[in-house]
Amino acid sequence: MSDIKQQYETFPYDSYPFAQTHPVHLATRARLHGLTPADPRKCRYLEIGCSNARNLIDIACGFPESEFVGIDLAENAIAEGQKVVDRLGLKNVQLIAGDLTHYPLDDAPFDYMVSHGLYSWIPTPVREYLWLMHQKLLAPQGIMYLSYNVYPGCYLRRMLREMMLFHVHQYESPREKVGQANAFLRFLNDALASQKDVGLDARKEIDELLHHRRDSSIYHDDLSPNNEPMYFHQVVAKANQFQLQFLSEATFLDSTSIYFPEPIQQHLQNIETTSYLMKEQYLDFLKLRRFRSSLFCRHGNKIDHHIAIDRLVTMFFSSNAQHEGELKWDKETALRIVSPNSATISLNHPLSKAAMYSMMQTFPRYWSVAELRTHAEELLKTQGVLAEDEQELHRTLKTCYEVGLLDAKCIKPNVASQLPSRPKISANMRDQLSRGETVLTNQLHIPVEFDKYMIDFLLLCDGTRTRRELIDAPITLPDLENFSHEEKLERMLSKLITLAIFEAE
Repeated sequence: MSDIKQQYETFPYDSYPFAQTHPVHLATRARLHGLTPADPRKCRYLEIGCSNARNLIDIACGFPESEFVGIDLAENAIAEGQKVVDRLGLKNVQLIAGDLTHYPLDDAPFDYMVSHGLYSWIPTPVREYLWLMHQKLLAPQGIMYLSYNVYPGCYLRRMLREMMLFHVHQYESPREKVGQANAFLRFLNDALASQKDVGLDARKEIDELLHHRRDSSIYHDDLSPNNEPMYFHQVVAKANQFQLQFLSEATFLDSTSIYFPEPIQQHLQNIETTSYLMKEQYLDFLKLRRFRSSLFCRHGNKIDHHIAIDRLVTMFFSSNAQHEGELKWDKETALRIVSPNSATISLNHPLSKAAMYSMMQTFPRYWSVAELRTHAEELLKTQGVLAEDEQELHRTLKTCYEVGLLDAKCIKPNVASQLPSRPKISANMRDQLSRGETVLTNQLHIPVEFDKYMIDFLLLCDGTRTRRELIDAPITLPDLENFSHEEKLERMLSKLITLAIFEAE
């Protein structure tokens, strides 16, 4: 383990928040599948391989009554995180620098245990201890989050990894290795480009590595001495050895087949009638999946792998989709809705159209079903349209959730959906700004990158200034033709609202 520790001490791993690991997200997924997980506002949460604890600290700031523990082998990263904990005065965070195989197995149970970007890159004995930790420390209704590389998709990445390792073996420093790996990928990409159709899939992988992966990710993931993908069924079998069972993927859309042709969907449904887990494995085959973020729970918990409407309608909903074409409320005219990830749906049901429109117009607000129905009814009343069939609205919400057109949470986030009287960013975000960071964590636990102009403006949003005072603030803004200084600031405020930056009043 000393070699692994040295690698992370010498070349730190960039750390960012992962929305899928947030306890509200984990609790939501568990509740939708019939479990009764702990309330995220009063829970125990462990992150294994937390690096500088950026992800964990961002969560802990919002839940002062919960306990958060992070462990990582890299002492420098933990020390960096501890400085942030101390500056923010967090009393609910404990950071541990050390080998996870030394973590005591008689500690108090954890409601949520998270291992992101760790499992495939640690030696086999450490993986075994990781499973043992979950067997001993996961609460009865606890949720385990595990991300890992999977076959068959990783075969292509493995091919590139092996070529990169051959090319960089003569170089010593991490920077040299990463630089040479990138140079080799560009060389390979240029060669494949001259071969017409040869290597099209490889070139897609190369583009991903060159343009969508950070240097620290390439060094610690692709050039790591340990990188062992597995098949999904192998991970499930290992979980079973430790009395754990597969619950679901962290993102529901990852377990669906809706984007395949109808005959393929039907065949997968037939497989599912025999075994849900077998259907999941065949999805990996069909998608050539190379990475999974899976949730597990203890044996003995009864899991409903399908989303029941009666559980879904207890959630809070939000949507950042857009509608296309003219907006009409009658039953005869369909409203086409498209999400940023290109999911689409066409709605004729007036109450459903009005509910989706209400969410789209007020993003990032989260609505209860009762609030949505009331608002949608009032909207339709102004148009002289009768609001009817609430059950159809419920079915629409289920469909939209399953295809990724809306988000559902079991707890309403503390996010402003309209400009507060005195706009305020979180203390955590202010601390990130003070450290010169440009990628900040918003109120939905999503990383958002800002340019200099927005950062200068955000520094003024400390809760002491009114909207008028912010607009009158003497800050430099980029040139925008035909817009006054005040109009530029108004546009910036509107943009910040949609980015879920401000705390709710």
